[in-house]
Amino acid sequence: MATIEDFKQIRASVSPEVQSELYGLLIQDLDAAVQKMIAIGAESNVSFTADEISSYLQEMDAEDEFEDIQLDEATLASVSGGGNRGCRQPPGSSQGAIERHKAALGAKLDAEDDVGIAQRRVREAQDALSAGTTAAQKRINEGSGDNFM
Repeated sequence: MATIEDFKQIRASVSPEVQSELYGLLIQDLDAAVQKMIAIGAESNVSFTADEISSYLQEMDAEDEFEDIQLDEATLASVSGGGNRGCRQPPGSSQGAIERHKAALGAKLDAEDDVGIAQRRVREAQDALSAGTTAAQKRINEGSGDNFM
């Protein structure tokens, strides 16, 4: 099973340009970025799941490990609204857009975690219900179910 350390090691092994490209993709299309990260891991013979990558990204973001990422002009233009379109953008507007997208990414990762937790709780409840039904059926089949109802 892959670990966050495996993920960090692979991240460190790719060029800054690839890291920047991935970060820009994360801002624009989380699913595509995750799939690309899975492919990069596979090239290094490390298998990641989408859930693992989401978890690793969330943990690394909480530790401010993405502060060193530099976005290229095309990515900055796309996250700030697709370029200046004939208007001069105020200084820092691209950075504000990046921060908003980072916040949205964090919220999406949080929501995915919440969905995963909810799904796990539903499975646990289904398992408990199944076990209870099995136990009740066993009591009925053994004849001790006379007083069951």
